[in-house]
Amino acid sequence: MSRRTVYYSHRELSTSSPSLYLSFIHDAMDLAKTIIPRLYDKVKTLMGSVQPLPLKVIGILNHGHEPGVVAHMEGAENSELQASTRMLPPNLYIQLDNSAKDNKNWAMMAFCSELVARGCCKMITMSFLVVGHTHEDVDAFFSKVNAAQAGKDIESLPHFLTVNYHAQSSKAYPRVIQEVADYKEHVKDYMEKITGQSAPVAIRFYMRDNIPVYQVQENYGGEWVQPYGRTVWKRCEQESDTNFQVALPSRQDPVAKGLMCPHAKKVEILGYIRNYITYKKEMQLKADPTSSHYWEDNALIQYWTNVQDVFQAGWSGSTEENQPLQESFWPSTNHGTGYSLGGPSTENLA
Repeated sequence: MSRRTVYYSHRELSTSSPSLYLSFIHDAMDLAKTIIPRLYDKVKTLMGSVQPLPLKVIGILNHGHEPGVVAHMEGAENSELQASTRMLPPNLYIQLDNSAKDNKNWAMMAFCSELVARGCCKMITMSFLVVGHTHEDVDAFFSKVNAAQAGKDIESLPHFLTVNYHAQSSKAYPRVIQEVADYKEHVKDYMEKITGQSAPVAIRFYMRDNIPVYQVQENYGGEWVQPYGRTVWKRCEQESDTNFQVALPSRQDPVAKGLMCPHAKKVEILGYIRNYITYKKEMQLKADPTSSHYWEDNALIQYWTNVQDVFQAGWSGSTEENQPLQESFWPSTNHGTGYSLGGPSTENLA
C-alpha cells in the first residue's frame, strides 16, 4: 500500500465521518517566502550581511473540518505549538513532514501519548511523508499564497495575513500565535529514553490495559511492530515489575515559553529592520508631503519603529517565559478512555 493510498483513506474517513475521524496534514512555508518587511526588488539590498525577521507560517489543512493557518515569530519549534481547544473525534490521523527536529521526536510522541492518556482521543496515528515528497493539498495552498505575493511589496504582518487570506479558495482566518507552551520542560522528567523513532513511517498511540502505549509501522500498510506496545512514560517507583502504573505529568498546564528569537539573531534582525526604516525615510524625503505615498511610508516607519522597540525590550530581559498560559492548553474533549490511577495495568510491554 502506498503512502498516498494511506493518506487518501484517512482523508476520506475524516470527510465522510467527521464525528469519528479527524485527518489533517501539516507543513511550514519556506522561510525565504515569508520575509517581512519585503520589497520584492530590494530584498538583497536591505539584507546585506544581516538577517530578515524570520516569520514562520504553518498550514494545517483539516479534511471534513474547518481549515486553518497559524503564523508566529520563529523561536518555538512546531512540537511546542499550543494545542487546539476544539472538540476532537476519537480517532486522529496526523500527516507530518519526516523531520526529527520538528515532528519525529520525543516531545511529539509524549504529546500524542498524553492526549490518549487524558482521554482526548482514543487513538492517534502519526504518518510521515517520505524524502522527496510533495505535500499534497497543503502544498497547493502554499503555491497559491506564493503566487499572490509575487511582484508585491509585503511591508507588515497585517498586510501579509491579508494577502494570505485572499489567496484562499476556502476561507480560513490566519491566526498569529501569541503564546507557546514549554511542553518539553513539562514532560522531560517523566519520560523513558526513546530510541528508534526516526525509522518508522507511522506511529500510533492508544490505551492498552490502562497503559498509554505506542506501536510503529516500518512500511506503509505493513504490520504494526511490538504487538503489546511500548510506553514513553517512566514507571512509578513504588509499583512492582509485574503490575505498574505510569508516571504521567501533573494535570496542570505547561507554562508559557518565550517567543523571542534566540539572542544570537538580535543584531542581524534589528539591523534588517533599521535598514528598512532608513530606506523608507529616504523615499519619504523624495515624496510629496501631500501625497498618499508619503503618509503610507510614514505609517510603516512608525510601525517598524515600534516593532524594533518591542524586540529590543524583549532581548533586554523582559520575556514571557515561565508565565501561566492565557488559554487552556489541553482540549476539553474527554472520551472517558484515558488513564486511571490505580486501574489495571500490564506486564507485557516491550
